[in-house]
Amino acid sequence: MHIILLFGPPGAGKGTQSELITQKYNFLHVSTGELLRDEIQKKTEIGRIAQERIDVGEFAPDEIAIKLVTQFIEQNREAKGIVFDGFPRNTAQAVLFDQLLLPYDLKVGRMISLEVEKTELINRILLRASSSNRPDDADTEIIHKRLDIYKQRTEPLKQYYSQQGKFMPVDGNGDLTHIFERISKILDTI
Repeated sequence: MHIILLFGPPGAGKGTQSELITQKYNFLHVSTGELLRDEIQKKTEIGRIAQERIDVGEFAPDEIAIKLVTQFIEQNREAKGIVFDGFPRNTAQAVLFDQLLLPYDLKVGRMISLEVEKTELINRILLRASSSNRPDDADTEIIHKRLDIYKQRTEPLKQYYSQQGKFMPVDGNGDLTHIFERISKILDTI
């Protein structure tokens, strides 16, 4: 099974590109954000904790994200590959993820990072707010906070995966098709 991490700040297009990857390569896609939104909708304890954090522009606690990801891997052990969209979010999660994969005899193959200019990210998020019914995307203060948190907590993962030879930056600006072509050049080599 191939384990691919698709990275980028909020609004970089991870969800859209993940869908294209799953179609072309027959991989599964998992977004911790979607898993959390599902828990919120079901009104579970995990969902309640996640909603409190999301409402103020924070990420869900590491232990919740790890638990949801572990469940997903366990339920999909026969998959050809899995694209993780926006996970791990920090170095602590990355270390735990590496350990979590060991019993399955798996490891991260590539960390593809969508690099997008900040003004473009903000425009995309605001556009997404109206099309996806996500009120947290309509508040520019929350958007800026999420982008700042990404820069502080998640961007250091570029170094973590660079040291392992797995970090692959991709220009995430421009047309969706061209961005996907850039990603495909990387995935075609695995």
